[in-house]
Amino acid sequence: MTLVHADILHLGFNMYALWIAGPLVEQIYGPVRMLIVYLAAALGGSVASYALNDGPLAVGASGAIFGLFGILFAASRMHLPMLDRRGRAILGQIGFLIVINIVIGFGIVSIDNFAHLGGLATGLLLGVAFVPSGVQTLTTRWQPGTDGRSVRRGFIGTPAAAILATRDPRGRHRRGARHRVPGLELRPVHC
Repeated sequence: MTLVHADILHLGFNMYALWIAGPLVEQIYGPVRMLIVYLAAALGGSVASYALNDGPLAVGASGAIFGLFGILFAASRMHLPMLDRRGRAILGQIGFLIVINIVIGFGIVSIDNFAHLGGLATGLLLGVAFVPSGVQTLTTRWQPGTDGRSVRRGFIGTPAAAILATRDPRGRHRRGARHRVPGLELRPVHC
């Protein structure tokens, strides 16, 4: 139950985590995808909690928050978004935040780590599937097109662009092909 929280402290921790991760996910993926990720991770966390937890039903938005952490972690490792200083600082700490919160979750009996892990897994999968659309990435910056826009708008665009970049306009592979430069002729030199 994502919208219900155990107490004001629980709500406060989740609001703080959302305040840290939410704007960055929105900057990288845009508001619509951020909402999709949040709701999908909430669902993933709830399903994992319901399926794997023997105790009472869990409450809180932690699965959704971990989904945001997961998509940021995946984006930082796969797509390499080009961010400002604040964004880079947060991305650099996401892995540590995930690990420390999972460890704390195993230490405190009342925390449902299955919801955390379900949301995290959902976020990681979406981070692999969604190419950032709100910022340029290092992986799309060097792809065909003037600024990478032709590649980064799509779903799983980076691998597809890598395949297409190895083909010439006639559909043949460029690998190993000799490229001719007009006005430059290369001849073997005999010594």
